[in-house]
Amino acid sequence: MRYCEVDQNKVDCSAVTVDFHSFGKALSPQYSKAYRLVVDFAGAATRFSAFYQSFVEREAEDEGFEEDLEGDYLRLRETGYLSFERMLSEQPELLSSVLLRLLPSEFIGYLFRQRETENVAQFALQTLTNVSIADGLITCEGESFVVAR
Repeated sequence: MRYCEVDQNKVDCSAVTVDFHSFGKALSPQYSKAYRLVVDFAGAATRFSAFYQSFVEREAEDEGFEEDLEGDYLRLRETGYLSFERMLSEQPELLSSVLLRLLPSEFIGYLFRQRETENVAQFALQTLTNVSIADGLITCEGESFVVAR
């Protein structure tokens, strides 16, 4: 289940894409439209779990530099590099931080990866500024823009 809003108006998620070329760069306020995306745990796990598992496996292999670990990387190691599904239920605050700070473009990109056609996109997600995980849902917020036709 995915639910999308742009400028506080519900939009069909099939009309949303991601700016894969410059995701994360701030938009000029005149073009920026706030978005809110809500995805349930099952939908997020289906789309993102395999990539996340690959990410934590790579991080676990790099443990030779433990003294250099800090922040979310250190917290991931301390929790034992849990799977995405376990992070959702056992470490939602840490997962929110990881998605926001370490993997924002990857997470948003995988949520919208399986597009039927680029020609139907009306909005492109540009930034991820907030992630919250609660009650079986992941809520993402950020900036988007209208796709020029």
